[in-house]
Amino acid sequence: MGVRAVLIGKLHRLTTTNSELPYVGSCAIDEDLLIVADIREYEQVEIYNVVYGECFTTYPIRGERASGVSLVNVAAARKATAGDLLIIASYGVLSEHELKHFQPRLVYADARNRIVAERGAIPFRLLLESLPDECARFVRDTLVRLRHPSAECCRKRQRYVSNYGEVYGAIANHASIRHD
Repeated sequence: MGVRAVLIGKLHRLTTTNSELPYVGSCAIDEDLLIVADIREYEQVEIYNVVYGECFTTYPIRGERASGVSLVNVAAARKATAGDLLIIASYGVLSEHELKHFQPRLVYADARNRIVAERGAIPFRLLLESLPDECARFVRDTLVRLRHPSAECCRKRQRYVSNYGEVYGAIANHASIRHD
């Protein structure tokens, strides 16, 4: 039985409130955000700067609760500045058995770093919204034509798709049948 490195917790689109070079500690994040995302103080995290495409590894320290603080400090301050949008992700290693019932903690924030949603799966609607319009239409139309269960997600925009591989496979099979 193998193990896999998986996403444990994610803070999605935090707005950097400040960056300071002469500071002790790497990245101060509102303690409430860390708790909800199941990210521990001093745990290794990857930070993705959505604005500049930067990615760096660091660790968070607890910031003041309910403050919305997202400070990037010391060397990391060279990778993000005030106003940048960040994705902060922690990863862990789980056994195949643990993965059967595991869901990551996904926390979505507004521009003031207040929690607007918490999820255990990525909503299919958000996946569609991240695609160019033509691709999103193709995905919706294909799923509807195939009568795939995920087609209902496209219409109602309420439920989540848990197996993107299955959706991708259905679309890929349909596309190869259509274009061959």
